[in-house]
Amino acid sequence: MNFRRQYYNQDFDPNDIFREVFGSAMFPGGPGGPNVRMYTFGGGFGNGGFVRMHRTGGGGGGNQEEPPQNVLMQLLPLIILFMLSFMSFGIDETSNLPFSLSPTADFSVKQLTRSNIRGIAPDVSYYVRPNFKRLYRRDPSRLYNVEKNVIRQFYGKAEKNCLAEKRNQNQRIAKYRKEKDDEKLKKAYEKKLQWCEELTRIKSYV
Repeated sequence: MNFRRQYYNQDFDPNDIFREVFGSAMFPGGPGGPNVRMYTFGGGFGNGGFVRMHRTGGGGGGNQEEPPQNVLMQLLPLIILFMLSFMSFGIDETSNLPFSLSPTADFSVKQLTRSNIRGIAPDVSYYVRPNFKRLYRRDPSRLYNVEKNVIRQFYGKAEKNCLAEKRNQNQRIAKYRKEKDDEKLKKAYEKKLQWCEELTRIKSYV
């Protein structure tokens, strides 16, 4: 939307701007409601002007200025929506998970994902709170969901670390080849990439 081109002149209707930005379904009659209109004075928004709302029709004897508190109440749902949208940014998706892939003060008890469970890679370590078993041992479906989340989180970690291992290996190979050190070059080629092996092991479970 090109507001500069469409509303360059002084004679524009702010209600049209609100309808274009927020949609007519949210504000059927403009930003103040079905019987509220907005008018500009003094050259519009961009030229030092100002906007006034007033209610039209619906009783009260013609044009009646809208009390500020009423305008605020009518705009309150939109304000709340914006606040919730901003609050949603930056929230860590793992903050509510009942485990951690690394030991912490809260997650100090080591666990391993179970074997012979369909869709679960076995022997992946994770850490839980001391009351984890009491909360989850009687609910297999909840425990299964936890372990699936463990596998997903671990896969992302393994993928990242595998890339780092490959990058380091390629750097060593290039260095030893340049130095013509055949012994070190051979070891660089033969060095196991543990995270890449883990990535291959659990890939089919993700």
